[in-house]
Amino acid sequence: IDGNTWFTVGANGTFMRTTNGGVNWYFHHFAGRVGAALDVSQNYSVWFFNANTGIVAGDKGYIGRTINSGTSFDSVGLGLIPIGQRAQGIWFYDNNTGFVCAGSASGFGGTIVKTTNGGLNWIASYTTSTTAINTIWGTDAQTIYAVQSNGSYLKSTNAGTNWTESSV
Repeated sequence: IDGNTWFTVGANGTFMRTTNGGVNWYFHHFAGRVGAALDVSQNYSVWFFNANTGIVAGDKGYIGRTINSGTSFDSVGLGLIPIGQRAQGIWFYDNNTGFVCAGSASGFGGTIVKTTNGGLNWIASYTTSTTAINTIWGTDAQTIYAVQSNGSYLKSTNAGTNWTESSV
């Protein structure tokens, strides 16, 4: 966010925040999908709009949203990303429109979901059973790229409505 306010995520549902350039850290260990045995999934990616509101993504198709600087997270988009996939890429064009991509550990299965209201609600944008989707990024509101585990990439030129696969 700035020279002092940083966020990061990691194993076992870890979310960390500093407001003094890394001198001290706030830890939250349940910022992932919590299982029946209170095991918590790993988080792979984080995106913050400001010092309060952000998105984390991780194992078991987890997408979490916070509006209080990571003190608590609400699961959003439940069921859109299969539980066997890890959500590992986040990209937002602005404070409302964004994407999360996911892929299965086996490499066979990938999903892209989209939000138009800052992560409150999500819709499926793309699914495949042939390859995992590892990362996502865009150049503007219409043009988005997603890299797949088989070395190819997906491209949308209409804000995620349609996707075209290309090889490198």
